[in-house]
Amino acid sequence: MGWASGSRLADEVWAGMKEYIPVRHRSMAAQVLANAFSEADCDTLDDCEFVRKYLAYDEESGQWEVKHPEENKYSDCGSA
Repeated sequence: MGWASGSRLADEVWAGMKEYIPVRHRSMAAQVLANAFSEADCDTLDDCEFVRKYLAYDEESGQWEVKHPEENKYSDCGSA
């Protein structure tokens, strides 16, 4: 598989799992998923709806970061 289809695969994975993730945890789950794809050299994640909704790319760290971390301040699933 070429990574040109990586964003489509990431969107499909997200669509299949998001209903099982509480809304308050979705941004952190999105961060974990996006960073896993990035670490596997998928560089088309900015095409993904869940990435645009929850995340911003941090050029300095090279990681996807949660846009609004304050929404997760009562989260009990730990940091990503």
